[in-house]
Amino acid sequence: MPILSKLAIQTQLLAMAAILGATTCGATEAEIGRAVTIEKTVVGSIAGVKKPIAQDDAVFKNEVVETGVESLARLKFLDNTLLFVGPSSTVKLDSFVYNPDNTASRIVLNASKGAFRFVSGNSDHRAYEIRTPYGSLGTSGTTLGFVIANGRMIAVLKQGAMVVCPHARLTASRSHCIAVTAPDTAVIVTRSGARGPVPKSGDMRDFGDICGSICKRLFPQ
Repeated sequence: MPILSKLAIQTQLLAMAAILGATTCGATEAEIGRAVTIEKTVVGSIAGVKKPIAQDDAVFKNEVVETGVESLARLKFLDNTLLFVGPSSTVKLDSFVYNPDNTASRIVLNASKGAFRFVSGNSDHRAYEIRTPYGSLGTSGTTLGFVIANGRMIAVLKQGAMVVCPHARLTASRSHCIAVTAPDTAVIVTRSGARGPVPKSGDMRDFGDICGSICKRLFPQ
């Protein structure tokens, strides 16, 4: 009887270890940074499993970050890149490949809606790509803000340089990518194509519409 009990216990332990091991491997994604500021409701989702994100929580590769109304997240990645996520916004932390010195050889963000501010970190500018439903943004020593709302994407350069490349279906060729080097200059992309560079002015109403009372802190002038 004691032998049977030991065998039964060992079998149960092995079964539990197998289950835990499979669960851990399936759920684990690489840590890529932390949430340094959280206001109100911010939720992270990996493989469909949602959890609240609190200040100083880790964020992970392939995590989808969603903010509620009047909510805000400021994420700091391992290479010191900063991403501000405004209210009612959604972004996937898509592809992050880090070198041993914590610079990145690849950082891809997939923003689907809302307001954002991006400040590039210590990595080579060729590592960064921001994807949106309307096209992609490349950066170089860059601080930029962008909004995805009301059937368009508006990107505004604050510092450095950016390249906005509308999706191929919106333009005849990649030669329609638009380079911007002047601060406070915008590119606007709609389903009909791209326009810019243009001075930041009337088309920037979307920033205020989305950011509301915290817009000035998200996109300080």
